[in-house]
Amino acid sequence: MINQELSAIRPWPGLASYTVHDGALFHGRDAEIQEIVERLSNATFVCLYGPSGVGKSSILQAGVGTAVRETDGFPVFIRLNHSQEASSLYVQVSQALLTAAREAGLDTEVLAPAFDFFPEETLWELLHRHVFWTSRNYQVRPILIFDQFEELFTLSGSTEKIRFCIQELGDLAENAPPQKLQSKLRETGTCLSYASEKADYRILITLREDFLAQFEMATQGIPAFRRNRIALRPLSGTQALNIVKKSGDAIVDAETAEVIVDAVTSMGEELKGMILPLEERIVEPSLLSLLCCELNEQRIAAGTERITVDQVKKQGKDILRNFYHSSMSSVSSATAEFLEDRLLTESGYRNAVALEDLSAAGIPRSELDYLVNQRLLHMEERQGLPWVEFSHDILTKVAMDSRNERRSKKTLEKERQNLLLLEKERHRQKKRMLILQVVLIAVLALMVGISWTVYDFYFRVHRDNFAYVVKRNGFFEGRGALSQDQMRHRWVHYELSRRGRYVFPFKAKPYEKMRALDPDGNLTVNHGIRTYLTSSWDEKDSATYNRDNWKKLKTVCQWRLVTDANGLPASEQGLDKKGSVIFNFVYVSHADSGSFRTAICRYFDGYGLPFLQTRSGAEILRITYGKNGYEQLIETFDHAGNPCPNQWGSYALSSKYNAQGFETEEMSLNAFGEPMIDSAGNCGQRITYDDKGNVLRWESLDTQKQLRNVKDGFAIVKWRYDPYGNQIEARYYDKDTNAIVTDGSHKTTCRYEKGRNVEVHFFLADGKSPADDSSKDFWGHVLSRFDSKGNLLQREWLDAKGRIRSRLQYTYDTADIVTWELNEDLKQGQLRRTYEYKVWRNAADKDTLTSWMNYDSASAQQSVTLEHQSWDAAGNEIERSWFNGKKQPILHQEASDEISYHRMEIRIEPGDTATWTTTYYGLDEKPVKGAEIQVQKKADSLVVEKQFFTDSLVFLRGWQWAYDEHRRIHSETMVGVSGKPIWGKNYQTIETAYPLEGDFSYVMYAGLTELGEPGLIKEDTNAYHLWNKVESTYYALDGQKLDTNGKVAYYKSLSFVVQLNLLKYRCIEDSLGIEDGDILVAYGDWKYKPGSDFRPLEFAWEKLKNSSKSIVVARLVPSEKRMILKKFELPPGLSGLRRRSIPYTPQQYKRLMDALDGEKKKN
Repeated sequence: MINQELSAIRPWPGLASYTVHDGALFHGRDAEIQEIVERLSNATFVCLYGPSGVGKSSILQAGVGTAVRETDGFPVFIRLNHSQEASSLYVQVSQALLTAAREAGLDTEVLAPAFDFFPEETLWELLHRHVFWTSRNYQVRPILIFDQFEELFTLSGSTEKIRFCIQELGDLAENAPPQKLQSKLRETGTCLSYASEKADYRILITLREDFLAQFEMATQGIPAFRRNRIALRPLSGTQALNIVKKSGDAIVDAETAEVIVDAVTSMGEELKGMILPLEERIVEPSLLSLLCCELNEQRIAAGTERITVDQVKKQGKDILRNFYHSSMSSVSSATAEFLEDRLLTESGYRNAVALEDLSAAGIPRSELDYLVNQRLLHMEERQGLPWVEFSHDILTKVAMDSRNERRSKKTLEKERQNLLLLEKERHRQKKRMLILQVVLIAVLALMVGISWTVYDFYFRVHRDNFAYVVKRNGFFEGRGALSQDQMRHRWVHYELSRRGRYVFPFKAKPYEKMRALDPDGNLTVNHGIRTYLTSSWDEKDSATYNRDNWKKLKTVCQWRLVTDANGLPASEQGLDKKGSVIFNFVYVSHADSGSFRTAICRYFDGYGLPFLQTRSGAEILRITYGKNGYEQLIETFDHAGNPCPNQWGSYALSSKYNAQGFETEEMSLNAFGEPMIDSAGNCGQRITYDDKGNVLRWESLDTQKQLRNVKDGFAIVKWRYDPYGNQIEARYYDKDTNAIVTDGSHKTTCRYEKGRNVEVHFFLADGKSPADDSSKDFWGHVLSRFDSKGNLLQREWLDAKGRIRSRLQYTYDTADIVTWELNEDLKQGQLRRTYEYKVWRNAADKDTLTSWMNYDSASAQQSVTLEHQSWDAAGNEIERSWFNGKKQPILHQEASDEISYHRMEIRIEPGDTATWTTTYYGLDEKPVKGAEIQVQKKADSLVVEKQFFTDSLVFLRGWQWAYDEHRRIHSETMVGVSGKPIWGKNYQTIETAYPLEGDFSYVMYAGLTELGEPGLIKEDTNAYHLWNKVESTYYALDGQKLDTNGKVAYYKSLSFVVQLNLLKYRCIEDSLGIEDGDILVAYGDWKYKPGSDFRPLEFAWEKLKNSSKSIVVARLVPSEKRMILKKFELPPGLSGLRRRSIPYTPQQYKRLMDALDGEKKKN
């Protein structure tokens, strides 16, 4: 509210009263004004009374004051000052009278001087001895208008003052000379020198209705005060509407005016929820003025032409209270408190205070001016002094409520402080008596607190749930903490736990256990965590090593981490739902170079045996951690430490991470550490995440980190998620960012129930469903159903018409492993079985019988394959056999095998060196011809020897391993039929060297000869003696570095050194004594010479194939460290020889040449 002069754009004064200058803007009280003026014309005294806020002051100043000027009167507005310092009633009235006459331009005629025998004359004398004339010589009479007359009773503070004032005004109202004047005249014999019969004045007072009773009591015996009373009532709805329309004609339309009247009407309690006709409504003028004023100020501030209906509706009902508190909130609490205490009497009436008193009390003038400007306060000059008061009586209740609330709070606070003092006193009195008890309690509390802190820090199990898990320095870390509601809506979440939060003293303790949980909080195998050697999308017949280990890996749903004495990871165990160990990922060694840390790791099963996963033979991993602890390089090796392809066909994976530990880039590397294209058809991937860890974008990269399509034709995948992190959309694009169709669709959308994907829809790039094309066998969406544990029970593929085109159904055992699977496809308009799988398991959860049923829909025939497995008490498989549906023995062939067999038998011979012998049998229950019998020997769970025999148990070849005290492979040697080291595919013996500093990575890889001398290792057509794996540097026998570009150079070699074919000609060795490893130096007429051409040897083979022939071989005598020549006669038909290029060292070459030279000397 702004305190400005009223005008056409500001026609309402708010809580302030209309003044004598605002007559043109004052509307709605014409009838009341006319009645008052008529009463004043016929009577000396008129009393206008009504409730607070009804507009008495406004009707006097803007209405009556203007109207009496048009008759024969002039208004004299008097607001009596009742303070102790105020002037007398006479002085106040006389000053107001003379000031009003002067301001009206009247001439004042003094009919007679005042009597000098009175110290102060009465009002009756004052008004009878003065006459007032206009400039045109018309006599006018003064209209004494006493506003707020009830203040006589509330502020005077003295019954004597009340009596005196009533008597003075009563003499005027009755036009009766005062009694003391009559007595004095009689005593002095004096007469009045002016006329006393006529009363050329009028008296008009305003009185609050609730003071009528006091007025009655005070005016007893004065009949004039009983007459001519006019009751001023609140506005009717019609009057209020008229006021709003006329006053705000330029700024309020008719509709808004009606809404304003409705709003003001609803602020009172008169309606009681009823809708009354307009003329029957009751409107408080002060509230109407305040609301209109506030709305208008909002309009002016907004720069709009008119007040709107929306403004009215937003203003609120409690406008008076809001106005008061809004105004007071802008000044200090001290000012608000002082004003409420001084401008209100204790009983709640308005009280005026001199401005100088407020200033003396420290009330800032700026705050007073603000409240006056807001029209919460009113300032007027009385007898030359400015006085301050609340602008309207209607504010007194709100102000009193505010004061009472403040005082109540103070009282409560004081009582609270008193209680605190009493409590403190009571404690002081008891302090000496309780000091020992307090000390004991404090000590006990301290001990309990310390005990709890120690328990919480180091022993209590803490469990936290996350959306994702990353690994840092080998430890689990959670990302995306989840609430209970989020966990109930995700298909899987991860619970990480640890016993205690710190390692003494205050080093944060890593999590020790992790569990994959479904939305119901049960363990679930449906998670996305894989081992380092498998992938979640692997097919069991491609990258995985064998079906058994693949099935075991699918049961893992919890993990446990064990640390060593240094706090580093020692092993990570994968467990099934029963807590049985499926794999043990052992950290064989750790090394820290300062700039990075490495770990050598290997998988074992629950019995400590190697846990093989990939067909490539990868068993050992070297993990290099960056400074941030994330795995920046993962290299794979075989059991002997040779670089070996991983599940993607690469030799290493290089990774980058964001600050949260999520992998943002992964690249496949070859054996030389160079980027390569792996089996997925790309080199790597680049991943973008949102702030919750959800993958938003996946990109396929080539060796130059440019976009490259994978084998399925896409290079970019974009995902969207629901608020719980479930994937709800996936889109596929090629390397040129064109939308493409892969696997039948461009986009898939998903719907979830309790975090489980129950419905998937497929769309083409144009937004249509693939099933809309009737010429192609595509489905449009997939429906899935799950059990309470999250296991998939049924999945159906539907076409555009909602027909089921294919269906899969499953059942599970208590360990949630599939025990039955049925596949059905739509054939000739009907859903027909195409495949059925069923497995029976024993009490130890081992498969005992597996059934595969394939259905041929064309012939309506079915083929059944049964696989039977047997196990010993220790859980080792000892037999596996195959049958048809009639339980008749049948032959079986694995995809990687070259032979077919009916039964596989594994015989285990326990002992310090346990032996596993695997034999394959045919339908005749005899060893299969051509099948190699494998014998594996283990000592202390380490494989020390592996041997291969023919089906007739004739030894073929083998390998031997030696280990150091750290259980690391020290050497690997290939053994021939004679039991002596021989040349295998690439070497005779490989020795591995380790540093002394504890870095257990394979550092040097050296070749040895049969005699343990430095030897060579063959690689393609090249050879080297030693390979430093850390530096990727090759060395020759003389210690010189070989070609640094990664190519290996020959040192010295014999080409086409020939050995007998062991497998086909074992019988020759039996009869003739030819040994594995013998070197052919003569065959018929062909003889070996250094640098000779070997093509004649090939001709000799063909020529003498079916004839008798003589051969000469060079044989090593290890005890003498020399070679000798031996001659054999071969019968016809035995000509098959194995030819191999073998690099020789100078010592080996010299021994061969010495043998040849010695033979020459003999001849």
